[in-house]
Amino acid sequence: AVAYVECDPGGLGAAPGLCKAAKIGAYPTWAAPDGRLFSGVRSLDDLEVLAGLRKAAPAKKPTTNKPPPVLQPSSPDALRVATALAKSGAVFYGTYWCRFCDQQRQLFGKTAWPRVPAYECDPRGTKA
Repeated sequence: AVAYVECDPGGLGAAPGLCKAAKIGAYPTWAAPDGRLFSGVRSLDDLEVLAGLRKAAPAKKPTTNKPPPVLQPSSPDALRVATALAKSGAVFYGTYWCRFCDQQRQLFGKTAWPRVPAYECDPRGTKA
């Protein structure tokens, strides 16, 4: 079985102190036996390397590291809220690969989302 640690204090069997001690700052994170941390969703190829089944991951195709496009139209409410968020100084922090971050982007629609001040937290992301 894969060792699993629940970092959310409200989660079943939570161990937030262990997560803090291991310097886990993003989810999901894989911790290698040598102490290296790998944040974000990983492919099976990446995990084969982590597990010692392969020396190096195969060359990856270049990627733009952009979040999925926001294609849906914006509602009047989404435009109103996006404008208000920008005026208030609120900032959205997310990553291009996070499905929950994408759900939040999609909620605004293609016209409202660009109005929301946003920061890409993954250094591999576009405009990080």
